[in-house]
Amino acid sequence: MGMFLLIGDNDGSLNIWNHQGAVFVSQIQCHDGPLCALAVIADNNLIITGGKDRKVIIWKCHEREKEREQ
Repeated sequence: MGMFLLIGDNDGSLNIWNHQGAVFVSQIQCHDGPLCALAVIADNNLIITGGKDRKVIIWKCHEREKEREQ
């Protein structure tokens, strides 16, 4: 997958930057409100986000799409 920097924002978005050269890659709108928790499971290529909207969402890294929402 390479090395990426993931930044959660107060608007509920997840911003993805390429670590080398600080190049913006993508933005995913995750939550209705601030994104306040973020975890990466590299082995399974998953990103887990939690927001003030009280949702936890599991994302597929490569597809940048939801795998599951609770």
